[in-house]
Amino acid sequence: MRQGNYSDAIANYNKAIQNSPNFGLAYFNRGLAYADQLKYKEAIDDYNQSIKIFSSSPSTEELSPLYYFRGVTYINQGKQEQAIKDFNTVLKSTPKSALSYVLKGEAYKRSGNYQQAFFNYDKAIELQPNSSIAYFDRGMAFLDQSNYEKAELDFTKGLQLSPSSSGIYYQRGLIYFNRENIAEAIEDFKKVLQLAQNHTDSYLKRGKAYYYLKNYASAIQDFSKAIQIEPERFDGYYDRGIAAYEQKDFNQVISDFQKVTQLNPLNVTAYNYLGSAYLKQGKYDLAVDNLSRVVGSSQSDTYLFFNLGYAFAQLGKYEGAENNYRRAIELKKDYAEAYHNLGLVYADQKEYQKAVESILDAIKLKPDTYMYNNLGTVYADQKQDEKAIESYNEAIRLDSNNDIAYGNLGRAYRRLGNVNKAIQNFKKALQVTKDEALRRQVLKSLQELES
Repeated sequence: MRQGNYSDAIANYNKAIQNSPNFGLAYFNRGLAYADQLKYKEAIDDYNQSIKIFSSSPSTEELSPLYYFRGVTYINQGKQEQAIKDFNTVLKSTPKSALSYVLKGEAYKRSGNYQQAFFNYDKAIELQPNSSIAYFDRGMAFLDQSNYEKAELDFTKGLQLSPSSSGIYYQRGLIYFNRENIAEAIEDFKKVLQLAQNHTDSYLKRGKAYYYLKNYASAIQDFSKAIQIEPERFDGYYDRGIAAYEQKDFNQVISDFQKVTQLNPLNVTAYNYLGSAYLKQGKYDLAVDNLSRVVGSSQSDTYLFFNLGYAFAQLGKYEGAENNYRRAIELKKDYAEAYHNLGLVYADQKEYQKAVESILDAIKLKPDTYMYNNLGTVYADQKQDEKAIESYNEAIRLDSNNDIAYGNLGRAYRRLGNVNKAIQNFKKALQVTKDEALRRQVLKSLQELES
């Protein structure tokens, strides 16, 4: 039967059975046709009728194919116990049927009895040492048990016996990927795609392997190919969006994750990435809109609340910013960045004591040049220039190229009337900065001091 001719075939078998109700072979062939169409109940009914008709045969060997195919159908139907019984019947009359042992092993594997599964796979290999199917199926059983080493050995043996098996290359590629043998994984997925050009999962997995190597351009190329083959699968857009984020192509990130939310509306991570991309673009209203959609289902997502806090802060909605930063800190007690940003929210509201306390909490957890610089600015806003200078010096101690800290230090010394120190730090800022706006500001200050 060629693909697509099942209806005609079944119609012909129906006529044959009508004309000859005891035509066992017609029942058997119609059962095969039903099984190919995944109509397992109908297939089983026909196999049963065929077995009933042929049971009067003096030779049980003639019944073996009937039990064999009924056993295969039972496996597909999820009825493993019945499948095992049928393969036992087959093996009574054909005890050297390696494939029957393989399939009985498969039935045991699906029922969770791996000891018996391995016994049957081993028996199949003993009877037919050149059976790539036996090695493949045993490898899959090892894979189920996370025994990657033995699975890899079986898949490699299977490929020696059947070098054009794309399925074995794919499974071995997965093992290589999971064991972080990325170059080998890429080679196996490449081999799959030489044998099966439209194998979507291989494009996706090879793309992830390239992503692991930070080869984002190649990753995006593979994810795009997967999307081209199966445009209604959300995972291609998802993976491409993540790679695009690493390349800072936020328009692509937004496009891909919008598609993910269309295809998989409950995907929380998609809204997170959308929110983050809008944050990077300065579109804070859109960031809040997307991030807020998943708060209810992401009560333990620290970074979600951090990003929401940042977006609210940029919009000047300080209550929302404070609430979300505090929630992030509740979830992650050592979240230095959240303490720091909460301090900036307090500073924007001129609650300077709270600002200093929160930034100092951040510094205790993670001393950082940026945090010390901002602490200095909070002190400067309170006209506490001596403390500001201490903080700016700490910032410079942690990063001797901190141009902003040198500029701030120069301004603090200028306010205290120490012109020489102010000029010294302004010149240092000019020496290390690559920011043209900062350069112009510092030059103006220098000109005012030196005039």
